[in-house]
Amino acid sequence: MLNLRHNLPVHTVAVLLWPETDGIVLDGILRQCPPDGRCSLEFHHHLVQAWEFPTEAALAGGLGVLPLAPMTAMTPQDVPPIVEDLKRHVDPAGTTHEEADFWVFTALLTGLRFKWHQLEDSFPGITAMRHSSAYEQFVAEGRALGLKEGRQEGLVLEARKLVLRIGSRRLGSPSEVVREKLTSIDALDRLESLVEKVFTVSDWEEFLGE
Repeated sequence: MLNLRHNLPVHTVAVLLWPETDGIVLDGILRQCPPDGRCSLEFHHHLVQAWEFPTEAALAGGLGVLPLAPMTAMTPQDVPPIVEDLKRHVDPAGTTHEEADFWVFTALLTGLRFKWHQLEDSFPGITAMRHSSAYEQFVAEGRALGLKEGRQEGLVLEARKLVLRIGSRRLGSPSEVVREKLTSIDALDRLESLVEKVFTVSDWEEFLGE
């Protein structure tokens, strides 16, 4: 489109952000061919792996390039100094949406390069993230998931207690083997079926049988 509108040559660059794509064969050519096999369009583009970009070049770029800088670190231990450099460009305690989104996107992109548990000490004190709508959404989803998992865990614990309480009355005190097996069961539907099974068996050995 730029070529048609301005009659100027266009150099297209595709930036790969996920290191997992490193093993995929990409030749920098997009071809569109009809069913008869004749190629009607061949589009050439330059492929750049963001994690192999020079750190100094990323830090010298504009705001659109700076979030890529931590991705260029060789190891997780190299990330904190890069983040400190970024703080000189963008206020880590800023309150604007632009500053907030900058830090959120920087953290997300870095997370594509390294495991998050390796980056826990890389983004301390960056309160600007809290003003991002994306950050608020992530937190809301995390809270909802936590509540859901908490409710599920509570139901599982109650189901285990119910099996033991009813089983103790009908079959006698359960052995450690029985208790260990029940503790290993995390599926709520399985535990609910065991509640019903307690009423159909005559002892714990039969209860444990499939």
